[in-house]
Amino acid sequence: EAHFESVEQLLVSMLNREYADMFRTIADDIERDPLGGRLSRVYRYVLSGVHVRPLARALYLMDRDGLNRIMRATHGYAYVPQFSVRAELIERMKEAGVVRRDVDAETLSAVISAVSAGAALLTPQPALEQVVHGLQRLLERAVDTDQLDTSEGKRAFLEYASSLTPGEIER
Repeated sequence: EAHFESVEQLLVSMLNREYADMFRTIADDIERDPLGGRLSRVYRYVLSGVHVRPLARALYLMDRDGLNRIMRATHGYAYVPQFSVRAELIERMKEAGVVRRDVDAETLSAVISAVSAGAALLTPQPALEQVVHGLQRLLERAVDTDQLDTSEGKRAFLEYASSLTPGEIER
């Protein structure tokens, strides 16, 4: 008996599972880190999470329009799970008090996306940890507040990540 009506549905199921597993791992890393709700830490775990999963890394670098067509085949609407730090998350983290109020979310999101894509394409695997750590430190200095209780930032990330994938990642 076939479990899927089409190859597209099989692929969508596989992609949904990959995204949910990746975000679950990232959310676990963020939760364990006392400062995990800061944007610099979220970025570190997201970028590292994408790089250690070959399928996720390949999807991050591929044509999103093609991926969107595949996902629409089953979902019937425009659905592309996102890996990068979007302006919506940055705004939520500003509200949580873990990102400076004067940060322009749209500009920062664009910069993070460009830098992340460059890192994904150009960073040799042995140097990845150094690059991720360096990018984390830059964000730490440029946008993080000194708030020590980052639980609201953690909550903001979990809500954001939950909105990006149909797979269950709640705690």
